[in-house]
Amino acid sequence: MYNGTNPNEYYTYFQNQLNGQGNFCGFNPDPNFAGANQEAFRGNRCCCCIGPTGPTGPTGSIIGILGPTGPTGPTGPTGATGPTGLLGPTGPTGPTGDTGPTGPAGVLAGIQAQLVGSSGATLASGANVLFDSLLNTSSPSITYAAATGIFTVSAPGTFLVNWWVSVDGTAGPASVAFALRLNGLTDIPSTMPATTGQISGSALVTIGTTPSTLALVNTTGAAVLYGAVTPQANIVISQVI
Repeated sequence: MYNGTNPNEYYTYFQNQLNGQGNFCGFNPDPNFAGANQEAFRGNRCCCCIGPTGPTGPTGSIIGILGPTGPTGPTGPTGATGPTGLLGPTGPTGPTGDTGPTGPAGVLAGIQAQLVGSSGATLASGANVLFDSLLNTSSPSITYAAATGIFTVSAPGTFLVNWWVSVDGTAGPASVAFALRLNGLTDIPSTMPATTGQISGSALVTIGTTPSTLALVNTTGAAVLYGAVTPQANIVISQVI
């Protein structure tokens, strides 16, 4: 290795390093290596003696000068609606509200009467059925006179009337007819095409003028025998409105 004292040895050392190529870092020295060439070559002696890479220096600043912010661009079109999400869990049950006021009680009031003491008796043509047994008198608006067979209604409203009579023959006609008579004038009739059996009828009667009267009348045109059963007749008058 060259010790730095003999220029000829310096030249020979680096020539050996180049494996006899005769070219050192782009410099082709004079074979005689004399005079100024020696100093020129000596000045390039570290051309191929590269030491370890030094540490990387700090990064230089790359921050430029920012210009003013440009204007906001126009709003883009609305995108497509996404799919509906999953149904969330049911929330807790809310508190029970206050109880409302009690409504008016629905009451079906009326009167019911039967005929039980005229088995086999005769009812004349045009006569009222004389019911002799009151079973229910829950309506203060309806009263009954057993002596005349007349029901008196003292309050306006609509009344439902259901009745039946058991018969066992007539004094001639081949059919039996009864009618519910309003105020002694208006009849709501029912006819049975036989003389033996049970004749029945029903009517929805609206009372506007009070007092008004109702009676069940034999309209057969002849006397009628009551059936030999008990009861012989039944009537129910109920106020519905």
